[in-house]
Amino acid sequence: MGSGGDMNASQFLMAVLVMVIGPAHRAPAQTNWSSYLQPGPGILPRLPASGAAVAKRDHIFAVNLSDDRIASNAVVVKILTGEVKPNRIKVTVTRFEPDEVETPGNFLHLPLNPNKDYEERRKAVWTRLNRLGAQLERGMQASANAPWMPFTPEFLVDLGPGEGERGVTVAAEWDTGSIPFEAQTVSVRVDCTPPTIIITNPTEIVTSQPIIQIQGYSGEPLASVRYDVRNATGDQLNQEGYVTHQSVDPISVQITTNFFECVDVDLALGTNTILLRCEDRAGNVRTNTLTYVLGFDFDKTPPVISLVWPQHGRQVAGTNFTPRGRLDDPTARLVGEVSANGKTVVVEGLVERDGKFWVEHMPLLARSNFLMLLATDAAGNESRTNLVVLKSDDVVIIDPVPTEQLWKTAVTVTGRVSPPNQDVWVNGVQAVVEPEGTWRANGVNPGEGGTAVFSVTAIPKPSGASIPAIASNKVGRSDELISVQANLGTNSMTLNATQPACQAFRLRLSGTTGRQFILLASTNLTDWIPILTNLNEGPTFEYEDQNAMGFGCRFFRVVPLP
Repeated sequence: MGSGGDMNASQFLMAVLVMVIGPAHRAPAQTNWSSYLQPGPGILPRLPASGAAVAKRDHIFAVNLSDDRIASNAVVVKILTGEVKPNRIKVTVTRFEPDEVETPGNFLHLPLNPNKDYEERRKAVWTRLNRLGAQLERGMQASANAPWMPFTPEFLVDLGPGEGERGVTVAAEWDTGSIPFEAQTVSVRVDCTPPTIIITNPTEIVTSQPIIQIQGYSGEPLASVRYDVRNATGDQLNQEGYVTHQSVDPISVQITTNFFECVDVDLALGTNTILLRCEDRAGNVRTNTLTYVLGFDFDKTPPVISLVWPQHGRQVAGTNFTPRGRLDDPTARLVGEVSANGKTVVVEGLVERDGKFWVEHMPLLARSNFLMLLATDAAGNESRTNLVVLKSDDVVIIDPVPTEQLWKTAVTVTGRVSPPNQDVWVNGVQAVVEPEGTWRANGVNPGEGGTAVFSVTAIPKPSGASIPAIASNKVGRSDELISVQANLGTNSMTLNATQPACQAFRLRLSGTTGRQFILLASTNLTDWIPILTNLNEGPTFEYEDQNAMGFGCRFFRVVPLP
């Protein structure tokens, strides 16, 4: 094991440290367990001198249990051996008593992981080491008067009454071979109590959403989650839920909290009874009865549409585009309607379980396209969003990203832009654009969730805009006023593409007589939010934003309207 990696401490300690190897008469009566460990990089077991023959021994001895968590007071012990089998064994059972072992001051050196508390990790491993070492010592002491019995590879062991963690120590003797004696301790937890289940969602009994996601957690590992649904349409029996996340206690180095979800549970009008059954690893089952009432009469609130892309007045390259955003009601239906030059196309949207929506492959019918998004919930409430999307004459192409790369947090995205004298940004990462128009962006985050999204923005290099050189104390960040002078043309223009405004932003726009335009702002050159729409009668338009500091560093963009 190298010092640069992490490890599962409980597995390593069980496999390497909880064993005594040597002649029977050398089995220690009083073991100083810390003397078996040598502080230093990594975990270095230091066995007694009698253990030196481990590397060249002519037999194998490994103790395994049928399960490490059971709901009964008996467990099956299995012993793995090589060709040379022990002549006799003895078995003892002791209870874990973690509070009786103090954590030493001289901690083990573990590989440093910046995502974890280093001192807590070291304390946790020492605590576990001392518990296992003390358990083996107690097992060895208890086995002093235990009777020997002929070797058998599999047998049943009585763990005694009550719940809690036990240590099963098996000692073995050989009449022949290089090592006449070995002992190992393995742990098992007796658990006869069903898991405690806490439901976190839905929080309301009465709902107007015909599909719900039941979410909750348990304080211990779960082996299975099942549920039945009973309502006016009949019974749906033995449906499957899923464990979505597990937490690990940094002190005990054991899996503790298990989060689970029952997805897309269909409700019928009226009362719906759900029997939720959660089984822990020991086989104990907890049954919770949940009741949800579906009704629409009280719901008069339409769904809220939060559009992420495109924003009003955005220029889009290509022949089609995919509006995306989020609904506050994931059960609502969404449709998109685009119209231009007397032609209208309607496309059904896709709404995901968390409310994200997509309206795929909406056509760009003309230079100016009028887009309407309509969301309708199960109660019949409607909401609409209207905007204009402009078709660009530029060409922006994204090369396909290999499917196996989409699971990574950072990928390389390539493509082509025409005309080539443009800056290209992919999900907020600036790409390197070659003279012929090919571009490459490294370290691009595909986004969270099950869908990778690559939003590519091509920005013409500044022409007619004057941005003075400004001192900055961070790369790409200005802590002073940015002042821009530009002429309003027929194409959209990002006013400060190379220098975000982190405090004040001042704009003087000429050529605005009788012109209508939109001013937008963005923090990543991808998602733009309209600030104002203006119909100017004079030859110039002046604007100063003193709130840039409150919004963070921002870019500004002007979009002329037809």
